Amino acid sequence: MVYRVVLNVGGKRFYTTTYALRNSPGPNDWSIFNGMRFPPGKEKFIDRDPKLFEYILDYLRDGKVHIPKNGRLIARLEQEAQYYGLHHLAEKLHDELQPFDDVLTITANAEWDLDDYVYRGGARLSDSE
Repeated sequence: MVYRVVLNVGGKRFYTTTYALRNSPGPNDWSIFNGMRFPPGKEKFIDRDPKLFEYILDYLRDGKVHIPKNGRLIARLEQEAQYYGLHHLAEKLHDELQPFDDVLTITANAEWDLDDYVYRGGARLSDSE
């Protein structure tokens, strides 16, 4: 049965259905919403960026999403797709991110290796000389 759902993502309300949230458009997708319960009349809070969730919800609803070609946005959206269990979308975003060299991702357990300008957390820095 399909139910109407109210999600509060980072302070912004989204109205959708259980069908849309549990949809897995890509072959490797397994939305985190598949295991969630949605009690009638209750709002579910998710502590994530609401601007990025708009793209995630479009993907869940339609199986496609239109994203500006912006390295920072694509990198952030890739991270969100991983969080929501949308691995097919994350892989496609990762492939699109390759041409952009203006994005540096920093993780909490990262270290700098100043001898070869490598950031041990995902991104490689190039020396300008």
